[in-house]
Amino acid sequence: MHDESTLLARLREGDEQAFEGLIARHDGALRRVARTYLRTDAAVDDVVQETWLGVVRGLDRFEGRSSLRTWIFSILVNRARTRAVTHLSSGYRSGGTSLRISLRGSRAITSFAAIYKKDCRRSG
Repeated sequence: MHDESTLLARLREGDEQAFEGLIARHDGALRRVARTYLRTDAAVDDVVQETWLGVVRGLDRFEGRSSLRTWIFSILVNRARTRAVTHLSSGYRSGGTSLRISLRGSRAITSFAAIYKKDCRRSG
């Protein structure tokens, strides 16, 4: 695709195709890594969704000291570890009840772009 700095610029501009490509490229691997920390599909879905929201909300703070992929996976691992510890300490046994968003559709991509633009306006 494009080099990372171009991709990052497109993401920061709220480019829906850039978000779509990023999700298409990494979502499956994120789910596989999350599964190593979490027992249920619902928990995996939640953590991956939280990861993508974290990516969208943190784009302006991404400093490029690591690759974009490494940064995304570090967000996932931190969230998955936290969720796993929380669930173990609370005796969590079943799937969560939070809203599920399919990250594969253009509607979700539009939502991520809208969240990013809204966050930019708030902080700007």
